[in-house]
Amino acid sequence: MIIKIGQLQAVINSGGNNPSIRLGVENAKNKYAPLLDEPLDFCNIRKIAEEEWFETLEFLNLTNLFYNEQYGLFKKDGDITPISQKHVSIINDAYSQFFNSYPYCKAVKYAMVGIDGRLKKAILTKEDTMACHIKWLHFWINYAINFCSQPVITNLEFLEIEKTGCLQ
Repeated sequence: MIIKIGQLQAVINSGGNNPSIRLGVENAKNKYAPLLDEPLDFCNIRKIAEEEWFETLEFLNLTNLFYNEQYGLFKKDGDITPISQKHVSIINDAYSQFFNSYPYCKAVKYAMVGIDGRLKKAILTKEDTMACHIKWLHFWINYAINFCSQPVITNLEFLEIEKTGCLQ
């Protein structure tokens, strides 16, 4: 699953026989975003294994916030949902509770080892993996509510990473 958080973007195609308006989420990078040692570090887009995502939401009691059929942020794949201050407050509370309960979690996938400074894949606990997810979510949901005029979140099914501009 691919999650993207940020400014609502409307692309208007008025040419040809098929005028259209396509909605999306603008690409964003931020040098203060969490460094998780992943290809999309610093970007407002994140690819997460579905099983890890659902385990994290359940562990943090956020499943209803995202998947409630009436008001969930991800009622169905591909929806673009506005972010409210209430959503941000719930996620901020989950973030605080998690790191108060697990203050020593490593929200990274690699660790420096040896005097040569070579990277070696860290042996992560389930909580370390969850720390990566909640840290990214916390940063970008707060970024969106504070710096975007129309903050939104979406669950994208398909994405061509080359076109995001996040790997440049």
